[in-house]
Amino acid sequence: MAYDWNEADKLDARIRHVANLRGIPIRANANPFSVLIKALLGQSADRKTVSRWSVQLKKAMDDDVAPKDLNTHI
Repeated sequence: MAYDWNEADKLDARIRHVANLRGIPIRANANPFSVLIKALLGQSADRKTVSRWSVQLKKAMDDDVAPKDLNTHI
């Protein structure tokens, strides 16, 4: 989903929308995947888990890894 949003140049707008719907504050330099993971896991999501997952997913997106190739990339 995030990959498609990024490809369509709508990732930032969608992240803001998700954050507003779930009441998740966004820092100016926030990893977009942190917002998505918190939206899925809830506000009580473990900070270390959110960080670990979001860093890996952001790196994969920056490296232009297709979603079907995430298992081998991570």
